[in-house]
Amino acid sequence: MVQYYIIETIEYPKLKVEHMLMSTGKVYQIEWIGGNEMVKVPVSATWLSEDDFKDKDTLKGTFMDEGVFQSAEENKFGRDKFSIRIEIKEIGERIVNLNNTSRKLLISDYGEDSKGWIGKACVIQGAEEMIGRKKRWVIYVRPK
Repeated sequence: MVQYYIIETIEYPKLKVEHMLMSTGKVYQIEWIGGNEMVKVPVSATWLSEDDFKDKDTLKGTFMDEGVFQSAEENKFGRDKFSIRIEIKEIGERIVNLNNTSRKLLISDYGEDSKGWIGKACVIQGAEEMIGRKKRWVIYVRPK
């Protein structure tokens, strides 16, 4: 049985964050929004970036959890955000924010309940695209 010890609690108006030390030696972050428990995210997990693609156009991965949704009101950027952990074969675990295109593609194949995505394969593509008047690195996630 894994035991945990809360080592830090941070409270925001609509969000409470706890960092806890697991008896396995890993530190996790757990987020509570409006009294509902959200996903445990390893503090050591990093966000997927352009650097992770190196000379590849696509990466293959597997969904590790059901993700976390934050509405525009709860998010400091003022827009809806859905983040999910993906185990990528070549580089390890990464966190990815899914854009609307990716969410629609995944929902069409895997269903609306992201708990059903856990363990399912995905393909991650990165590309530089014009967003507004700026070129930006964009990540798309689709079913395998």
